[in-house]
Amino acid sequence: MRSNFFPQVTGRQKAAAAAFFALLLFSPACKDNDDMPVVDEQAYYAGGGTTVFGEYSQVFQQPATNLSSQEVADHFKADANFEAIFVTAPATIQGGLGPLFNQNSCASCHIRNGRANFPDLPNDQGGLLFRLSLPGTGSFGEPLDIPGFGGQLQTKAVFGIQAEGKVDVQFTDEVLQFLDGETAVLHKPVYILTDPYTTFPTEGLMSPRIAPPVFGLGLLEAIPESAIQMHADENDADGDGISGKPNYVWDAVAQQVALGRFGWKAGQPTLLQQSAAAYNGDMGVTTTLFPSENCTGQPQCDNLTDDPEV
Repeated sequence: MRSNFFPQVTGRQKAAAAAFFALLLFSPACKDNDDMPVVDEQAYYAGGGTTVFGEYSQVFQQPATNLSSQEVADHFKADANFEAIFVTAPATIQGGLGPLFNQNSCASCHIRNGRANFPDLPNDQGGLLFRLSLPGTGSFGEPLDIPGFGGQLQTKAVFGIQAEGKVDVQFTDEVLQFLDGETAVLHKPVYILTDPYTTFPTEGLMSPRIAPPVFGLGLLEAIPESAIQMHADENDADGDGISGKPNYVWDAVAQQVALGRFGWKAGQPTLLQQSAAAYNGDMGVTTTLFPSENCTGQPQCDNLTDDPEV
């Protein structure tokens, strides 16, 4: 879908497109011209001036081609932070890992800025984490944390600390039949909590989340809230088979309810809050936005001082 919010295409990009179209035009063909593919320039530049071309493993890590030299420098500085590996305190750099965590760097889950692969459970969780909750919702519609576990299962811990638990997976086969009679076998994962450090409530819920790609999130944040609201179609009034509504969540900076944009269920309103929450929940690293450790109220946090670590 093309959006008017994308920056304009640069002259260099237009020249590249012209060369591409010329190649298509003058390449030998065995079929009539009517069979030649028609290239839509708007589709070719689906990201407007931010479009990056490439078919290699690091393509999601490349900066947009319309950035200034300072913006490119900022991109690579942020990319270095994204790949930085945290260690336990005290440390001169990148200290503050844990005491509970899932991985020790952003890049450990978001592989080359893309999505995570399905992990080798229970030996390695990889980029898969589990949200935890009790039935019901809080004051702002948020899930209810599980006492003693919080809202996310941390499967790793620093030396001398016990992790909250581990997760194993089993698969059940389900046969799906299409309208034409053809069948396919689906492998449905069933996740099982193992080795919890304390009793996990029987009514407790676990929801898997695989780490998604992280490219293009700045463009999503730039879209006006009114444009998102305009495309809401909770009851599929237009009959296209797609329905949805905006999610409103608590903005920890503005101290008010705001439109959710980030995460699998649009649970975070800004990139700042999304990043700070990931630092805290995934790596146990505190910030000025979330200065408390992710095990507050649990025995793993006894005698620990809450303070911003980055």
